[in-house]
Order: sequence, then C-alpha cells, then structure tokens
Amino acid sequence: MGFFILGFFVIFWGGSVGYLEAKDDADTIARGRPIDHASGLKERLGIGIVSVLLLWSIALKYGASAWSFFSIAAVWSASLAISFRASLNGLRRKPFFYVSGSNAYDTFFIRWFGRGAGHIATLFEATVLAAGILFGFWMRG
Repeated sequence: MGFFILGFFVIFWGGSVGYLEAKDDADTIARGRPIDHASGLKERLGIGIVSVLLLWSIALKYGASAWSFFSIAAVWSASLAISFRASLNGLRRKPFFYVSGSNAYDTFFIRWFGRGAGHIATLFEATVLAAGILFGFWMRG
C-alpha cells in the first residue's frame, strides 16, 4: 500500500509544481514580459533534484530498491511536464496541445514533427510517465 501512496504523491507533487510554474509563466506573459527560459529551467531542475532525492530517500527507508530512483525521476518529471503544458495552455486559453517555438524543448518537437508537435510532445511525456510507473512496479518485484 505504501508504494501506491508514494506513487500518487510523486505524481501529485510533480503535477503541482508544473501548475505553479505554469501559473508563474502565464502571469509573466500576461504582464507582457518575456519568459526567461534559462532561469526557469534552472529553477525547475533545482526543485526536481531536491524533490526526487527526497522522495527517493523516503522510498529507500520503506524498502524500495536503489533503482527506484529512475522510476521516481521519470514519473515526477513527466507529471511536471504534462501538468505544465496543460496548465499554461489552459491559463492562456490556448489549445491543449499548443507548443511554442520560444523554447528549446518545444522547438525540438516542432522541427521534427511540424504541426503535430504538441501531440507528439504530450505522447512522449505520457510514455515516460507510463514507463516510469511500469519500471516502479517491476522493480518492486
């Protein structure tokens, strides 16, 4: 049961951080100010590293394998990414799968997939989420 509670919390925490970061970016855009993507990336990496290490230490305390780090990192990161995109687009009243060429991550998908970039990016993030969950189940034994 503890595994499911931890898994839910990883998804909830990653999604919550995604929403809060999206809200901050949406407010910045609404004020007509440019988004500092480099600063945002550093902030999200810092929050992510601390969060994943904290959650991993809790998992280890309750008997998880050291390999659970990868599951927690994948699930947390994918939850943040999906929540961020959905929240930012919703707050800005953009289509759910909208991606912007103003950042390197979205630009990668735009260059490779053109008009379907938002769908492919979300599919990629959902695949990482599912793989992280499945890996967590597999490592649990």
